[in-house]
Amino acid sequence: MLQTDCLHTAARAMVSSTALACGLTQYFGYVILSTIIERVYYVRGASTGTASTSSTLNNHARKIQHNVQARGTTRTSAAAPWGFPLFQLCTRASLVHGSEEHARHRVFASINLLVSSCFAACVGESVAQRNSRLRAFASYASTKSYNVDFVVGWFKAMALQSVVEYYWHVWMHSKAMYKRVHKIHHTYKAPSVWCDLCIHPIEAFGYYCILYSPAFAVSMPIGAFVLYMAVNGLCGVLDHCGIKLSVPFVYDTQFHDLHHKHFEVNYAFPFDFMDRIHGTYRAPDLPKTE
Repeated sequence: MLQTDCLHTAARAMVSSTALACGLTQYFGYVILSTIIERVYYVRGASTGTASTSSTLNNHARKIQHNVQARGTTRTSAAAPWGFPLFQLCTRASLVHGSEEHARHRVFASINLLVSSCFAACVGESVAQRNSRLRAFASYASTKSYNVDFVVGWFKAMALQSVVEYYWHVWMHSKAMYKRVHKIHHTYKAPSVWCDLCIHPIEAFGYYCILYSPAFAVSMPIGAFVLYMAVNGLCGVLDHCGIKLSVPFVYDTQFHDLHHKHFEVNYAFPFDFMDRIHGTYRAPDLPKTE
């Protein structure tokens, strides 16, 4: 009994409640968001007749690439299994739509989501131990200084991630790195929900280092970092959902979908300014007119 109590005490000392909350939020936030998209646009969309068949979602009104089957583990009918890769891995589920799926999709996606959540937990622990550059509201002299630092810090974090990610992504498309690592992610020329984490774990680990680096490189409020992570997390899922969604003049899911379709354009994430600077930008395809 005494040994058990000691182990529980040691575990609590090693992992703070802040770290645990950050890790779980990252993990289940991704699962919940992806499940909602899958349910609303793939399962419900098919069952209500907005697609030509319930198994392919060929002509959903919002689908970016029409007449292309759902990819990966995506659930496209009520009869199909939940698209969550770990669930399909554990249950050895077979896909109803029978589309292409990378042989290691379920394993890699499960590993990458866990690793991402561990990164989030590490940031949370660093905040709890005051080893990051993230500041609590109480550390500011006034609300005005907090608000200014919030806006400036958020923009700095987004700029840092966007610039480093662009060059990282371009490097992933070099001959050596593409063949050995990045090619796995490009299995899907028309990605659909749950495809975003089909990445080689080595590449995913490198990107997570970039994604979470502002917590240690940029001084900003904790709230600004939370917003930064929320924007990047949301865009990461939406970029690979295969559904047309946009915020005018700011963000469009077709932007990254074109990268999967045409390969050597639109490397940036989540916004397109780095592609515009380097001449690798390609605008979303205009709808055909009769």
